[in-house]
Amino acid sequence: MPHYNQKNFEEDLLKLEKIINKNNNKKKNNQIGGVDTNERHFKIVELDGQVVDFGRISVRKITKGGNPGSGPISAAKKALRSISEHLGMSGEKKLKINVQFMIKEITQGSSKKIYGPYKGHYRKYSEQEKKEKKEKTGRNYEMEPIVKLIDLKNKKSNKKNKNNLSGG
Repeated sequence: MPHYNQKNFEEDLLKLEKIINKNNNKKKNNQIGGVDTNERHFKIVELDGQVVDFGRISVRKITKGGNPGSGPISAAKKALRSISEHLGMSGEKKLKINVQFMIKEITQGSSKKIYGPYKGHYRKYSEQEKKEKKEKTGRNYEMEPIVKLIDLKNKKSNKKNKNNLSGG
């Protein structure tokens, strides 16, 4: 059996330094215990009035430029993609999607707030838009997700106003 010598010790010390440096870099990059603290996490909790539990969506809290991240609306756009996959729709079939859904924040330490309801569908890009996207990003895009927050408060107040106008 070989003896543990100075050379073995120095090799182990180098390995240990690499591990420590790797962990320090994770902490600098907003990671704690393998969890990125610069991300918010969401899941889909309601789809067309039915309670569901699928889709794990992540968005950045802070962009690489140091600006605030895009938040729940960006998560809702990503959720629409998860919904299309859940419904088994891909390619041109996505254009038939017209759904209403809600998402819930599941970030550790968050208030677990539910966002929505959102109305979502896909819109096909024109040939000119496809060309511009290709030049800008270097990737081919056929369609874009359209997601809008449904403002239930305004709908109710608009109904009251219509009733008041017709009744008075």
